[in-house]
Amino acid sequence: TAYNPNNTSNFAPSGITFNPDWVQGNTSNLYYLGANGFTINQVGGANTASVAQGNQNDILVDSGLSDIYSSNKMEYAVRLINGSGSNLNNVVAMVNLPQASDTSFTFQLSGRPVYEGDKTNYTFLYSTELGNLKSNNDPDGTKPDETGYVSADQVTDWSKIKSIIIKTSSLNNNDRSDRLIFTGIDPNLVNDAGKTGYISTGFYSDTTKPFISSLAVYNASTSPNKVKPANITITGEANINFKLQYTDENGQLQTINLPDLSTSYNLAQNNTMLTEQEAIELANKNAASSIPASYEIKSATLQSGGKTWQTDAPEGTPVFGGQVQYFYNNATVLLQAVPIQRTLTYQVIDENDSSNPVTIQPNTDLLNNGQVITGNQGSNVPNDATTAYDAVKNALEAKGYVISSKSSTVPTIFGPDNTALTIYVTHKTINVSTPDQWPSTSTDADKVSLSKTITRTITVEGLPTAVEGTTQTVTFTRTAVVDEVTGKVIGYVDPSDSTNTITDGNDAWTSTNNQWDAFVPANVPAGYSIESITDANGNYPDVTSADGKLTGVAQTTVAPNESDVTVTLTYQGNQVSNTIIFIDTDDNNKQVGETITISGRVGETDNNLNLTVPEGYELANGASLPTSYTFEATNTPITIPLVHKHKTVGPNDTWPSTSTNADKVPLSETITRTITVSGLPTNVPSVEQNVNFTRTAIVDEVTGKVIGYVDPSDSTETITDGDAAWTSDNPTWSSWTNSTVPEGSYIESAKVGNTDYPAVTTNANGIITGLNSVTVTPKMSSITVNVVYNKVNLDLTINHDTITNTYNGSEQPVSPDIISEITHTVVSSNNDVPIQNIAQAIQDANLTSDDYSYTDSQGNVLTGTPTNAGNYRIILNQNGLDKLNKVAGGLTINYNPSKSYVNYTIEKAEASAELEGNNSKQYDGQSVTNGEVTKDDNIKVTANVPSTTQSAYQLQAGDYDWYSADGSTRLSSAPTNVGNYMIKLNSTGIANIKAHYGNSYNINWTDDAITGSATYEITKAAATISLTPDKNKQTSSWTGSEISINPADFVPTITTDNGQTLTIPVNTLGVDDYKVSPSPVAPGTYQVSFTPAGIEKIEKAIPTSGNYVWNNTGNGVLEIVNAKADYQMSGSGETT
Repeated sequence: TAYNPNNTSNFAPSGITFNPDWVQGNTSNLYYLGANGFTINQVGGANTASVAQGNQNDILVDSGLSDIYSSNKMEYAVRLINGSGSNLNNVVAMVNLPQASDTSFTFQLSGRPVYEGDKTNYTFLYSTELGNLKSNNDPDGTKPDETGYVSADQVTDWSKIKSIIIKTSSLNNNDRSDRLIFTGIDPNLVNDAGKTGYISTGFYSDTTKPFISSLAVYNASTSPNKVKPANITITGEANINFKLQYTDENGQLQTINLPDLSTSYNLAQNNTMLTEQEAIELANKNAASSIPASYEIKSATLQSGGKTWQTDAPEGTPVFGGQVQYFYNNATVLLQAVPIQRTLTYQVIDENDSSNPVTIQPNTDLLNNGQVITGNQGSNVPNDATTAYDAVKNALEAKGYVISSKSSTVPTIFGPDNTALTIYVTHKTINVSTPDQWPSTSTDADKVSLSKTITRTITVEGLPTAVEGTTQTVTFTRTAVVDEVTGKVIGYVDPSDSTNTITDGNDAWTSTNNQWDAFVPANVPAGYSIESITDANGNYPDVTSADGKLTGVAQTTVAPNESDVTVTLTYQGNQVSNTIIFIDTDDNNKQVGETITISGRVGETDNNLNLTVPEGYELANGASLPTSYTFEATNTPITIPLVHKHKTVGPNDTWPSTSTNADKVPLSETITRTITVSGLPTNVPSVEQNVNFTRTAIVDEVTGKVIGYVDPSDSTETITDGDAAWTSDNPTWSSWTNSTVPEGSYIESAKVGNTDYPAVTTNANGIITGLNSVTVTPKMSSITVNVVYNKVNLDLTINHDTITNTYNGSEQPVSPDIISEITHTVVSSNNDVPIQNIAQAIQDANLTSDDYSYTDSQGNVLTGTPTNAGNYRIILNQNGLDKLNKVAGGLTINYNPSKSYVNYTIEKAEASAELEGNNSKQYDGQSVTNGEVTKDDNIKVTANVPSTTQSAYQLQAGDYDWYSADGSTRLSSAPTNVGNYMIKLNSTGIANIKAHYGNSYNINWTDDAITGSATYEITKAAATISLTPDKNKQTSSWTGSEISINPADFVPTITTDNGQTLTIPVNTLGVDDYKVSPSPVAPGTYQVSFTPAGIEKIEKAIPTSGNYVWNNTGNGVLEIVNAKADYQMSGSGETT
């Protein structure tokens, strides 16, 4: 039957209304085939099938819808389908739930997913991270990684789960699983309009390629029949209403709905709400007919429509110009209309320049007491408007403006438009001749100078005493014509006609006296004349003169455009000369050298005479050598008296040039002690100790002869004995020691030639330590002292307490920390020569393991490090000696390893072993064997034997004894019956363990080294008492009374799970040990079973029953058949 929209009951489950969205609206191909059972032959292949249900769907569909204003609950479902043509093993499916992105939303589980069918053979795992679905191109048998997936009991927050794995051991061909339903929410539903959440799935098995269903796979596919994975799309719109509100002429508030302006915003498109101005313009354009006459819309508000969504999303506030969101739904734009207001404005036009009028005040609201003067269109203009207008004009006049008669007047009624008034103005002017007359509108930049003074300053220079100059001035004035409005100067009063105005300010200057007087300096000293008269530009032109010489400054007429000038009169003295001579007062005042002539001007001083005393002379007592001379009108010649100069000449001084070689005597001599050093490892330079003697001669520089010597005891005195004049600053050879002597070296001898030098210093042991200081006289000679060194030897010992280690099967080098503690001690072969620093350096030497060798207890050097237990020695090897020699300062170290060594002992290692573990078996009627004890290595001996190469010891029968569970009672043999037991090692087992590991030379077993115990449990087997209709059936004929049971027909079958056969003796059971249901009182079939007492009899009849867990199952059959009836008829009869 074809689909009929008027009768859709056949196309939906009972109680649910059919929704065409279930078939994506494609109802033209929809038919009802009937309600009988059908077999669906599914598409071949192994895959997953997914569906979804949003809040707009009644059932699960391929593509669901959810509206943001409804519930945020939604569902996805997945089932596994095998249409591969063969049974599949180890089937795995992976489901990735939708996660948030630009186009998708996050689906959060509300709880554990629900499997609709029997989940016995299914395993479900969960992860908080998305799984790797692999690829359709991966090889057969590819499975997803299960790392990070956990079972349901380990999930603490279902909302965090993003991926699910479904596992089943097998899925038969043409079979499918039930649905696994995921119920959850979109936590951000109201903000997810336009987003679609796709479920992603994968199907995997041992023999098939992965099947992947995801949006990415769908988009990449070119198949015409491709199918999208299940999905839910979020939809939502926000509806905005419009209303107009105004107060009518009666004061009543009117509200008008404007449905034509209502707007719906698709929230998937990220729309922006109108601004307030855009809303007003929209109303003016599309709802003008709804606006009352003489009204206009001036403002709008956006009012919330309240909560229209079901989730707990926060309530926001809609605003003009904001992004439209869920809380904008049902919001209302309320437009406010008010009567049209008209205003008065004014402008001011400056016509001072009629050819170029200037608007100095653009249209401005006319204000009354700070308030705009307004009124409804057509109403009377208030009187306040005229008052305000007049105030504006008065203010202009106060600023220097003149109001034109053509200015506008105030209207009486507010017209259809705003009224603009115009005020026309011109400017007033005033004459300003003094600074206090400037108008207030004039700025400092506007103000010009109204007077100026031009000055000539005359100064006099070049005279020995000051001569006064003079200052001469001429003053000019003018009158400016000023615009009172702008404060600007627009001209000047013409000085030749005060009624006329001129524009050139330079032509407006005038003065009552425009001349500077002539000037001639007074009181000028004789002998001086004017050299020049100058100003800043050079020679000044306005001068007076006589006889070709300048006499002063002339009278000068001054113009207004001239500048101040400074005139300088410069004087200089006349040209004159003088002479200078030297005379020898020791030679009858004879002139020495040539006459010197100097020249210059009167009043000038020659500071560069550069006079020098002639060689060999000096100034006579009281005389001086002039360095400068000031010229006068009359100059007296200069005479300078001289005497012969006496020079003191020392060893480093220069003899006068007048001294001949015969005149010169020795003035210095040196006596030296030279000290040489030998016998040290490094060269020590020779030392020269010098004593210098000097004397100073007194020489006449004119004759060059020695006339005496400076007395060394009094430098102010002169002596004639040259030998008594010798002196020395330090007439001593200082004491000598060698500060660079290596430790261990000492002075063996000090000699001059082959003779022992007596001036030596020795220590308390008689060892020479240096040379004494010696006082030297001028009569002594120089000598050489030879100092010879020798050095001591060092005896070395090493020390440490005995070092101990424990055998571990490997070489046992002593640890570096202990090696570093071995001490190294040396003593000197000569006790009189100290070696403290070398001894300390050797003691502090940082030796390592490489610097020592090992020997046996007899001193034989080992090739390596000892391994086995025993006694050894540690000795210093050549490597160590080399290191010590490096810090021995070149001294020889003597070391005997047979006498100096460190004892080293490797002790035997302690071994231990422990029996531990537990094991069990089910009761089987047999004693426990050793194989059952050690099964799976659950009971074993754990040994700690250092460096053993033996494998772990395997327990043998006879190594141990059996005990009660608490270990208190020893059993005679291995147990058979159910119970808990303890196993302990016996002496045989202990001996076998020790023998197994051997190595007694290096290993030591203490008496309590082998310990421990293990536990063993024999668990009950299962025994089942059963009756079956085949084996246990009794057939009896109905007798009219209750039928009794025949126990022989109902002997039970007893089966066990350990292979044991159990039976009960004949006649163990009686009629009372059975129960018949229901009571057998009529023909029919009845069930026969055991009573509790019967069960108990059976268990007691079996001696080993305590080793079993008993079960009772099945029923026998009692069948009562109808009894046979024999009857006989007698008599006669007839018919008619």
